[in-house]
Formats: sequence, structure tokens, C-alpha cells
Amino acid sequence: MLSGDERSMKLTAYVSVSNRSGEEYENATVRLVVGSINLVEEIAALGGGGRQERMKEAYGKMREADAAENRKKDIVKEGLSEYYIYTVEGQETIPNQWSKRLESFVQDGVPLRTVYTWDARKYGAQLVKLLVFKNDEAHKLGREPLPAGIVRLYRDAGQGRLGFVGQVVTDYIPKNDEVKVNAGADPEVQLKSKRLSFKKENLTFGWSGNRQYLAGWDTVEGFELELKNFRKRDVDFEVNVVLSGDFDFDSETASSKIDFQTQRFALNLKAGENRKVTYTVRTRNGSNVRNK
Repeated sequence: MLSGDERSMKLTAYVSVSNRSGEEYENATVRLVVGSINLVEEIAALGGGGRQERMKEAYGKMREADAAENRKKDIVKEGLSEYYIYTVEGQETIPNQWSKRLESFVQDGVPLRTVYTWDARKYGAQLVKLLVFKNDEAHKLGREPLPAGIVRLYRDAGQGRLGFVGQVVTDYIPKNDEVKVNAGADPEVQLKSKRLSFKKENLTFGWSGNRQYLAGWDTVEGFELELKNFRKRDVDFEVNVVLSGDFDFDSETASSKIDFQTQRFALNLKAGENRKVTYTVRTRNGSNVRNK
């Protein structure tokens, strides 16, 4: 649930438990395994005289978690090798062929960052609004990995109603990993891109018999990005310019190289501010391509 300024959220986690066992379970403890669960197979493959001892050691922590649950009504989160075990507070009666939705934890005041992102590879030509948080201590999380599932963001629409903002399907979220929820386009924040110039330079020619052909050339293109913030607060932009080939990138506005084909502008615009960013790309083609 987003705060009014979209700078924090209340994160509530739920799990759905389905009983398809053919048995009736009354006052049962619910435990969740998060992460890789191949430890049983690995232990079985160990063999040797120490097999039973290793199995007892591996599952001793599970019994300790059960004892801890009896002492305190809370969620027990126990790290066991490469996975985590969650014990949901309380006990549940789940009849055969029934399902229940249980609340596993609640964390209020989780910091949230809004980044308006332009990346043609991921989102097409549209500027999208991404709501970002991390599974780390700085975001009041990070004590353990988070299960795979769906992250849905809502805001208070007034009169007891919820407004849906966006969702993302997530895999197992390790500690310190980042989650980005695509909230779609925002008409109050805009980006337009246009090409200002195009020319060819450094033409080189070759001969095939008595015929001459163009062997190498450089294309020099100039672009302009126009960013507009109609909101009443500052916004952050992340503009990823995707390029290919042997190129040089030049701009008076600071940028950073993300990978071999991505140049990124990270910008902050004040409330009501407009800004233009220009850049030039020189791409070498044919025999002009440098050896790397």
C-alpha cells in the first residue's frame, strides 16, 4: 500500500495453503520452504557411515524452530543450508480440498523510489514509471530471502476503495536484490526523442576488378531528448540509450556506460521543470571498424 507521496509503502505478505492430501488437518502448523529444496537428495547421495548423523544435523534446526514457536507466537525464519524455513504464527485447520490465504508478515514504512525509465529493449518506446525497492536492511527488509510470487501495489483511492497501481511476477528474491514494479505511463511526466542530424564521413573505397565500391564509412547522428515534469514534486529519470556496432558517444550532459551497448543518463528534474539533453553518436562501418 503506497503512501500519498509514493516514497514509502506498507508491505503485507500472504501465502495460500491448499490441502490436497486426502487428510483432514486440525490445528496444524504452517511452514514454508523458500529457496532451493534439493538438500534431501544431496544428503541421500552422501552415503557412508555418517549419513544418519548428517541428516540429524541438517534437520536439528527444524526441531529447534518448532520449540521456538511454542515459546513465542511469531513467525520463525530459520536459515538451513541454501534455503529458509518460515513458520507462520498460530495454527490453522485446513480440511481436505480446502485452501486458505494466510498473512505471513507485515512491514510498514518500507522506503520506495520512483524512477521514470526509458529503455527500448525492455519497455519499447514508452517512458514508464517504475516503483523500486530492495530486499535489504535499508528498506526494513533483508533479514531473509522473499518467496516467489506476485507483488501488487495499491494506493488509497478514498472512501475505503483501493486503486491498483501495478504488479510484477517475481522469482525467489535474495537478500539485497531489487524489485521493480512497472506502473505504466504517467501523462504528467514525458520524454520525447528526435534526431537532429545525420551525415556520413570518412568514406573509404576499394576496387573489385575495374569497379570501385564503398568499403568503409562513419555515420554521425545528433539526437535531442526533451524531458518534461508537470508534477508538483521532483522526479528521477533513467534514460538508457541503446547503441550497436563500433561507436563513440558524446554529450555535454553527464552519462555512464552500463554495458557494451548502453549509455545511461541519470537525471533529476524539479517540479514543473523542462530540460533538453543532446548527444552525438559516431558509428564506424565496414573497413572503418576498429580492431578490438
